Amino acid sequence: MEIPGHARWRDALPLGLGSRGAGERALPPPPNGRILPARDGGTRRARPVCGSRSGGPGGRGDPETPKEFRVYRVTAEQKAGSGMIDARQGGRYAEVSGVRIFYREAGDKGVPLVLLHGWTGHSFQWRKMIPALAGACRVYALDLPGCGFSDKPDIRYTMKELVDFVHGFVHKLNLAPFVLAGTSHGGFVAVRYGLDHPEDVRGLVLLTSSGLKVKYPLVLRVCFLPVVRYLVPYLLLVPRDLKLWIRARVHPRTEWHRTLLADHVVATRSLRSWPGLRAAMRILTSITAADLVDDRLGAIRCPTLVLWGDRDETLSPAMAEIFQKNIPDCRLRWLEGCGHNVPEERPDESASLILQFVRELT
Repeated sequence: MEIPGHARWRDALPLGLGSRGAGERALPPPPNGRILPARDGGTRRARPVCGSRSGGPGGRGDPETPKEFRVYRVTAEQKAGSGMIDARQGGRYAEVSGVRIFYREAGDKGVPLVLLHGWTGHSFQWRKMIPALAGACRVYALDLPGCGFSDKPDIRYTMKELVDFVHGFVHKLNLAPFVLAGTSHGGFVAVRYGLDHPEDVRGLVLLTSSGLKVKYPLVLRVCFLPVVRYLVPYLLLVPRDLKLWIRARVHPRTEWHRTLLADHVVATRSLRSWPGLRAAMRILTSITAADLVDDRLGAIRCPTLVLWGDRDETLSPAMAEIFQKNIPDCRLRWLEGCGHNVPEERPDESASLILQFVRELT
């Protein structure tokens, strides 16, 4: 199985959209630099592996492409020496309805805890939280079909299909009853699972979850227009657009370690394949008004924990209060100074709150 290429990034690079961040100049250069050893013992210039081969925008010859956003292949030895992580490391597969589902498993005691990532994400998004959670839970973090390292079949990717895949996965591994946690779109899937299969779920954890009737950002609303549904996957194939989109995914003040950024490039490479793009856009555009859960929150039977960043610029913090108000047994915890990507921005605090919630269930 081929290991994806990894990125070369500066440590703790601030990701303010449109700015490199004032702190970058004070940082030391990354280990191994950008001159890689040649096979014959000499030196060679590292070759970018993302972007087109042409000199167009985002391509290898584009002088305006920031160096921080150029991706390089590195050897296993260099990767180990620089602290980079293989995003596929430690995972395995389970087959559900003929589709291979990639997942990570950790912990050998306690209640099963199933983790669902957000839209265009994958299970590696949870890596900072898994060690703490595995101390008291049997953790299963999966790549939803069409995402990450799971298969990307040519299906509609409706909410019902995603819920059915999760249902098949947990029953194949005999996990029920379990605690189900999801972030962003994964939280939407988790809520729907809790409504459709209440007998399986001991508790729900929603981290900045979608699924409500709210006014989404303009760029997402435009994606639902019929013509745009067809065109957007082709537009997203432009590497420069993808890079800017990655930079804007979380609160601008968030600081990232280069291993984290390297992983997001791995995820982006999946999006830049046609099956990955097709799946991502179908997951987004297949959502209908009937899928939204506003009018059904009162039917959630299990205890629910809602975690929300008070600086979330993707999904309004007002949504957290809607969940709290309408789910009968719901507790809301605010994460101060946190944006939308809770598992990356507040992993320790979030893991602690989840473990406390799980202890209250048992």
